[in-house]
Amino acid sequence: MKNAGISVLLLLTVLLLSVSLLYPGTTGKIAGRAVDKSNGEALPFANIIVVGTSIGTVTDLNGDYFIINIKPGLYDVQARMMGYNIITVKNVRVGIDQTSTVNFELPMEVIKMPEIIVYGEKIIEPDVTYSKIKMTGEEIAKMAVSDPVEALLTNTSMVMDPTRREIHVRGGRGGEILYLVDGMEVRDPLVGGGLAISVDDTQIDQMEMITGGYNAEYGNAQSAIVNLITREGSDKGHSVQLAFKNDHLFMEQDFDGYGRAKNSFISDKATLTAGGPEPLSKHLFPALGLKLPWTITYYISTTGDWTNTYTPYSQESKTDRGRILNGGSQDLNSFLTTYLLWDKVRLRDRMRNVYTGNSKIACRFSPTAKMTLGYRRSFERRYDYSHQFKYIPENAYRRNKDTYQIVADWNHSISGKTFYTLAVSYFHTSYLLTPGGKMPNEINQYPSTSDDPTDIIIGYPGIDGMNEPFADVARYNGVYDWGEAFLDLNKNGFWDEGEPFTDQKQLNYHYDIGERFRDFNGDAEWTGKEPFYDYGLDSISGTYDEGEGDGIWQVYEVFEDYNG
Repeated sequence: MKNAGISVLLLLTVLLLSVSLLYPGTTGKIAGRAVDKSNGEALPFANIIVVGTSIGTVTDLNGDYFIINIKPGLYDVQARMMGYNIITVKNVRVGIDQTSTVNFELPMEVIKMPEIIVYGEKIIEPDVTYSKIKMTGEEIAKMAVSDPVEALLTNTSMVMDPTRREIHVRGGRGGEILYLVDGMEVRDPLVGGGLAISVDDTQIDQMEMITGGYNAEYGNAQSAIVNLITREGSDKGHSVQLAFKNDHLFMEQDFDGYGRAKNSFISDKATLTAGGPEPLSKHLFPALGLKLPWTITYYISTTGDWTNTYTPYSQESKTDRGRILNGGSQDLNSFLTTYLLWDKVRLRDRMRNVYTGNSKIACRFSPTAKMTLGYRRSFERRYDYSHQFKYIPENAYRRNKDTYQIVADWNHSISGKTFYTLAVSYFHTSYLLTPGGKMPNEINQYPSTSDDPTDIIIGYPGIDGMNEPFADVARYNGVYDWGEAFLDLNKNGFWDEGEPFTDQKQLNYHYDIGERFRDFNGDAEWTGKEPFYDYGLDSISGTYDEGEGDGIWQVYEVFEDYNG
């Protein structure tokens, strides 16, 4: 019984360790050595501090130190020891899952001297065993790209699939790339292999792409891994930024013969970001005499991005269709949805419309324990150009994609050498593809009837579940039909066989060869029941013999043989 209990305990320990290893890294590490500048001897018990944070450590007997669990970004690292001058190394960049080496040579303090500042840049990363590409949010913001993932195309090993709008790495497919946001997967195989949620460059703190030799902690990945770390608010002060970019205002536009801009995509982008200490705990609660022992920060960002892309539909067409409908011209972009704001301002969609929102609250309970809650959402509405809909864009496919992610993260440093992270995430995406923006029950092939498959309408122009709809053409059928004028030779009040009559053009309510039809199954042949004349066994109308008018084909009744 005791052995069984030990086995269960060991199994749980292995499972917990396995789960922790499967969580991709979101923090980095600083390590190095402090020595006496005059003789190179190690300086034990020197204080190493990450300036502006509560993170730090002391060197061991060999002068070595390391600081783990540091959020990616730029930091100043400082070394202090009694009897020596203070040394500060500026702009030390900490990356995801990587060690930044910072060594110190401290001169002895004989005469009081000002602080010595060193600017260093690490060239060789000895702890990195894989190929990677690293970009900061500031670097991405300076690029002429519309989103962070597009910035990856500046590297030679990546190409964009123009049809699926997916990035392919070194010949792999889009579904072979693992996309992570704050260490949690945001890839949905049901909607394609790209990044399943739109993230704006203003929301990115650091982006890392691993293209080979990555560790098993990342799980299901073949071609590459893209890890996006979003920004957090600073506890030093508030910041608000409002930005607007466009490529057409205050510019002289040149248009082609179809009303399309030749020197711009007619793009606009608006961004609002704000971050800093959480106002309630920072200002309101202290004013009421309440003071929380925690440090809480917030960060919010929202963007709107509108563009006609490089393949918009023509604004105006001189086709016959346009002359018929609009007396010579037609606004082919009138199919785009128009929104009314404040009863006066009207906004029209562009070919691609993307809205994003991102929020993150970080609560530091102590220098070693922090909880982060994040919520981000994106909505995308696209009217992708298709050449087959060039002159009927109102029938082109419209794509609506709504995606959101909820992330909760707990990070705790047990000691200077050990920390753990617990994270849980919920990811949801919905994708709607509609022809002309209409749902199935809203599509009406013919104005005089419903195309709801539950409507049982035989012949023109509905659907009965067996017969493809057709356009019934009025024609002479060569036989007497009720209501046609005739010469009543025997004065019995009824038309009899042999009496002359006036044949009139009329619909026969069944498909005839040559009539137009909608080919649902694409076999180029009308699919349905072969029509017949329900005249009974004698094949003569009006005798009311056996089988006449029963709706069932009899072996002697005349019929149209479509299949030979």
